[in-house]
Amino acid sequence: MTLFNGTAFFVVLEVAFVAGIAMTGKGNTKENQAFKYTLYSTAVICCWLMWALMYMAQMHPLVRPILQR
Repeated sequence: MTLFNGTAFFVVLEVAFVAGIAMTGKGNTKENQAFKYTLYSTAVICCWLMWALMYMAQMHPLVRPILQR
């Protein structure tokens, strides 16, 4: 999986969450829906950031430290 494909996955996930909130929000107030949008968006962004950092960290791994003498 490339960085682009992983990012596309998280974008699709965010769109699915937004659609889910919009479809199931009959009894919710506007403030409640806005709070849900904020929570889900923050969760997806944090998960994407963690995934992207781990992905990029594995591009050039440091197998063992090189000691300077």
